[in-house]
Amino acid sequence: MKFLFYFLFLVVCSSEARSQACDCENNLKGIIKGIEENYAGIFDKTGGPNTKKYLKLKTHLLKMSQKSTIDYKCIQLISDYFTFFNDSHISLRRITDTPEARLFWNQVFSNINKRPLPLDTSAFKERLSKYPDQIEGFWNNDQNNLSIAIVKKGKHTYEGIVIKADSVIWYPNQIKFKINTVTSKATFYSNLHIPKQTTFLINNENIFFERYGRFTKRISENYREKLPKFTLSSINDSVACITLPSFDPRNTEIVDSLIESNKNRLDTVKYLIVDLRDNPGGSNQVFRKLLPYVLPTSYTMYGFKLRPSIDNAMYYESASTDSLMSKSNREWFLNISLKMRDSLSSKFINNSDNIVVKNENKKGLLKKIYILVNSRTASAAEQFLVWATQNPICIVAGQPTSGVIDYSNVNPTYDLPCKFIQLAYPTIRSNIVDKPGRIPNAGLKPGILVNVANEKWIDFVVGKIACYNCK
Repeated sequence: MKFLFYFLFLVVCSSEARSQACDCENNLKGIIKGIEENYAGIFDKTGGPNTKKYLKLKTHLLKMSQKSTIDYKCIQLISDYFTFFNDSHISLRRITDTPEARLFWNQVFSNINKRPLPLDTSAFKERLSKYPDQIEGFWNNDQNNLSIAIVKKGKHTYEGIVIKADSVIWYPNQIKFKINTVTSKATFYSNLHIPKQTTFLINNENIFFERYGRFTKRISENYREKLPKFTLSSINDSVACITLPSFDPRNTEIVDSLIESNKNRLDTVKYLIVDLRDNPGGSNQVFRKLLPYVLPTSYTMYGFKLRPSIDNAMYYESASTDSLMSKSNREWFLNISLKMRDSLSSKFINNSDNIVVKNENKKGLLKKIYILVNSRTASAAEQFLVWATQNPICIVAGQPTSGVIDYSNVNPTYDLPCKFIQLAYPTIRSNIVDKPGRIPNAGLKPGILVNVANEKWIDFVVGKIACYNCK
């Protein structure tokens, strides 16, 4: 009996401790503190005419967060705070690797935005076989971790309903989006289940949501597509295609090896397609060996500044011990960490100024370079575009990019009182922010808009190359 009482006492104490650590107000205060002390865009976003707006919003959100745990309403408050900065690099990272964590998020999200009755998939399939519809059917997102059934609700309206998901962030029968085919407007629910207003485009078996990615129609709800790999392939004698799905620093040696092993091909090919679709960015160091082929004889390299703080210094120091990174990358991270600790009273440390660089190591005999991008091309991948498009032979094709080049190099591990969440924010401010006429956090628009099915993009560009040769 005494043992049972002691066990129940521990359970109750543990539950109360978790409740206190995961209250809304203290975690929102932790997020605000993390952003104000560490975020590279804090002075741009909250200074000048925005100061009063920011203080008013902060006061309002803190008042609303009182006497509440981290529930869906609290997530909405946090989302409102993030929205002020209009920077998709700022996010809430959910810890989901333990049964306790999954139970926590189940309580937060599992009953949000659900249809009153589950979708009868068998009846839905039968209806599709009898009355085929261009939009109705089973679809998957780009990451292939969500299987969606798009169901017609009215003459011009449809709902995207989750069929299969991770059951941590998304659950079956939840609504992922609502679309109107007349207005081309959509309500798209983010991974925090916050409704976002956007526009969309339907082309063949693809739906492109502006800023939120693509869904592709599948034969069945069980379809799973293999993730892209780092490849360099020959389309024909004069055209090659290099696919770079990520610039994560840990992929540096993979990309280096890919370019080195295909050096003879890159040195002689006339047309190169660089596929950066779905590339979320990472580090500029990863693509450095490709630059001699795509850059003009001289180009402007925008410098950047880093936000010094104890938290950022600790993050860079930790990154310098990552054995999966190259030695030069580890040394760079360690050097930045030391500089930050010596400059804690400064707003920024200058890592580099804008400079005009001569491409003295220019390689290849390229006539045209086509770079494929979409709404998930982001960060360092956008930086690649900024440099490459200064070359007049470079043409960008696809969809507008994500628009997160202004602030980058994200610290994803800022701890908060609640152990189930962490704050992620960028630590670097690009000097491109100061460029006259620059629209903050605006995606880079392609010179050629591509609206064909995803698997036909390469053929589309090869067709453009053939037309170019016919002139």
